[in-house]
Amino acid sequence: KPLRGIPNFRVNDDSRIEITACQDSLAISLAKSDFSSQSTELAAAGGAYGVTVGLSAGYATSNEKKSSESKASITQTLVARYLYPRCDIFLRAEDLEPSPEFVTLLDKAKNQKSIDAVRAIHDQYGQLFCQELTLGARLLSTKRIKTDKDTDIEQHKEQMKASVGASVQTPYGGVSAKHDEEKVKTNDKSTEKSNTQETNVFEAVGGDTILANNPAAWAPTAASPYLWRVINRERLSTMIDMVSEMPGYESAQSWFVQALPALNKYVRLDSSMAVNVRFKVQTPTNSLSVENPGDALFYLGFDTKSSTTPRLNGITQKTEESLWARVDYTTDIVIFHPTTFRAPCLHGFQNFQVGTAPFGSIYNAEFAATQWSLVAPFGDELKHRSRVILRTVPFQDPGYIPPTQSDSIAKDSAPAEPVVPPASHMVVFRNAQGTFIPGMSDRDEYQYWRIEKTSGGTPGEPIKGGDSVRLCWQFSDQTTGFRDYQDDVFGRRRNQCPPELQSTRLYLKVPWPRFEPKNTPTAMLMSAQSTIDVAAEVLNTRQGPFQYHLQDLQFRIDTVEQRGLGDSNDYMLAGVSQE
Repeated sequence: KPLRGIPNFRVNDDSRIEITACQDSLAISLAKSDFSSQSTELAAAGGAYGVTVGLSAGYATSNEKKSSESKASITQTLVARYLYPRCDIFLRAEDLEPSPEFVTLLDKAKNQKSIDAVRAIHDQYGQLFCQELTLGARLLSTKRIKTDKDTDIEQHKEQMKASVGASVQTPYGGVSAKHDEEKVKTNDKSTEKSNTQETNVFEAVGGDTILANNPAAWAPTAASPYLWRVINRERLSTMIDMVSEMPGYESAQSWFVQALPALNKYVRLDSSMAVNVRFKVQTPTNSLSVENPGDALFYLGFDTKSSTTPRLNGITQKTEESLWARVDYTTDIVIFHPTTFRAPCLHGFQNFQVGTAPFGSIYNAEFAATQWSLVAPFGDELKHRSRVILRTVPFQDPGYIPPTQSDSIAKDSAPAEPVVPPASHMVVFRNAQGTFIPGMSDRDEYQYWRIEKTSGGTPGEPIKGGDSVRLCWQFSDQTTGFRDYQDDVFGRRRNQCPPELQSTRLYLKVPWPRFEPKNTPTAMLMSAQSTIDVAAEVLNTRQGPFQYHLQDLQFRIDTVEQRGLGDSNDYMLAGVSQE
């Protein structure tokens, strides 16, 4: 508060040294152990200028036998913090008041229940508040040791290691000692190759930082108040909790809560700018791939076990009553080049069966086949006309357990690890006949799609779970172009929109008659016609031009939680038979 502007404080000159040893390892190991070790640590300390002197030594030996099979990558970091505190500052809520800029954002969150105001508060002022700060100076020394180990089976290992770390700031000292002893039995068989690299890093906060590499000369400079900095933070609380404790702002917490429900309605992205979703087909629902479309539900998906081969199909009666009827006959006449390719498709599920599991109650290949990792690299939530990448989420058998080897089982008789198909992403290419088709690629350069609200919207308008959306592909968004097989056998990569197209935007459509036989996932194509109504379009094929009716694809977007597992294996339906 303005009264003299000096917060409550306390003198703190309890200087100290903190040394921390950190080790991080990744290992796969099968072992029986019989371990014996002894460790001793000696520390000496004393000081002047309120400064301590620290000397630490550690010695450990181990004699172990281990039967193991592992690969390990170990990183060990020794961190020494030389803390020279001068005072503690207490920032209690009753002693504070928000700045005019902060008040403006609080009023916006209160009056408009604005998501943007909540984000602005977090962006500008953070999400946490420290009620206690320590001012002074700090010298940090980091010693990092990286060791790459390749451990093999059948070797008796005997290891001895010693580590000594010392740091001295003044010539005064005292002594303390600690002795620990422990015995464990270990039986270890392995051979080890170790390649060790060491690096040292020095960093100063506060004091004369130019002297960071000379601790003895740097220490006296911490006495100057002009060189004090924040070296420690304690008593963390959320920003909103802190504000609500300020006089006159007791209701601030409710302002945030009222804004957050609106935030939760929208499709939010995780820290990697991605979210797992399904695209439920809203329209069309007639004349799709399964035998009885009346009780079938369809989703945008991909089939890792098969590919798409567009064929010349038709119906037996060409009357108005037969329009949109199911395809009555199929042929083996392929209509495009390339004839067969990997592509997204529309999966239909009858009688609520997802593979062998009703209602998707078990995580299986069919469950994963309709799931997409939607990546929006240019925002933290999904909005109208957001640029996104659509990646597959390959099925990984959760019941697979790596086989163990024993003396009685030969290695070549062990079951093979299941092959997980590579993650791919949706792209667009033009075939030799000039038709743009959606496809799947595992190239590491992505193509972008646009998510558009079916009902229209303004750019930047958030998309909620359950909204009806369309998928649009725009030439100007592509940084890697598209593959074009027209007049080119290799499928050259192009960036320009062909001049004969009506628009630079392409939309997902399903053709009628369909490209595939019954009970086969429905194939799709791209069209420059932006209308959501049925439109006629002449497609060039290997057998000549044919007129097709194009139905616009509209989806309901649903998020899939639990890292893609959703509600599969949920107790409510797990193991329950359906009549």
